[in-house]
Amino acid sequence: MKKIAIFTTGLGHLSVATKIAEILENDYQVDLIKENENTLQFYMPIYRYRPSFFKYLFDLAKKNFFYYPFRFYYEYKYYRKFLKTIKKEKYSFVISCFFVLNPALEKACKKEKIKLLNIITDPKTLHKVQISEFATNIVFDQKQKEIAKVINNNTNYVTTGWFVQSQFEKEYDKRLVRKKLDLDNKLTFLFTTGSGGTENIL
Repeated sequence: MKKIAIFTTGLGHLSVATKIAEILENDYQVDLIKENENTLQFYMPIYRYRPSFFKYLFDLAKKNFFYYPFRFYYEYKYYRKFLKTIKKEKYSFVISCFFVLNPALEKACKKEKIKLLNIITDPKTLHKVQISEFATNIVFDQKQKEIAKVINNNTNYVTTGWFVQSQFEKEYDKRLVRKKLDLDNKLTFLFTTGSGGTENIL
């Protein structure tokens, strides 16, 4: 059986990676490789308590004086490690679910002459650092593809739909669930939010 690797990190990236592994595990031996990238330690407090500040960081990161050092740093940080793993395991192809890892994965996959798929995990707030010119970029829907092409039209995009784990799509008896949660005959409001900004929203 052919082997593939899915490189990711925590949060929603891991959820997407887990679903992709679930889809592919019948046809491939799948290695799910999670990198605990330390930049998330700075990301989470800002996202939770001052999410509006990301507008300035988002715009700043579009500038070349940020973009190229960003790519250089993360290529340098991970390239040798990833190349060693890819060579040793002889993967047929590689999937990235975290854009921070892309510079190193692009270089390693190019050297080993294997395919790289880049999953763009932010369906609406696309940024140039998330798009790979080397990889095939996997996007959520046609709208996201159109947005991505405005940012970078010099690469390939494939629309797949969103990746939702099976455990979240199971059918259930609503009446039994309400009874278990002691919600029978009670007026109930459900607030749903996403990602790390939950505390701020609530």
